[in-house]
Amino acid sequence: LRENKCLPKDMLLEESMELYIHYSSIETDCDSAAVMAATLATGGICPLTGEKVVYPEAVRNCLSMMNCCGVNDYSGEFMFEVGLPAKSNVSGAILVVIPNVLGMCIWSPRLDESKNSAR
Repeated sequence: LRENKCLPKDMLLEESMELYIHYSSIETDCDSAAVMAATLATGGICPLTGEKVVYPEAVRNCLSMMNCCGVNDYSGEFMFEVGLPAKSNVSGAILVVIPNVLGMCIWSPRLDESKNSAR
């Protein structure tokens, strides 16, 4: 990116990469991730506490992003096949949201060529 002049000249690349890795590396389990998905499904209200923890506008934007690019290169096909907002990651976890119904997390570490859970 720097070679093609896509980055600001004064950008500190190492610090930016460290921040990116920090935000990309959360530690969670299926139960906690399912609560995150369920919070999105309820419009930002935590299902465990009943507390509003995410603004509805942020939920809308998040679900839109999950629809268009949440399952990597397979996102378009996933929308045609499944039709639900989802987010996968290289750990093998996939979060799926059924708006106004439920959120779930499924974990299976075998990955396909798109780096999505393959089972």
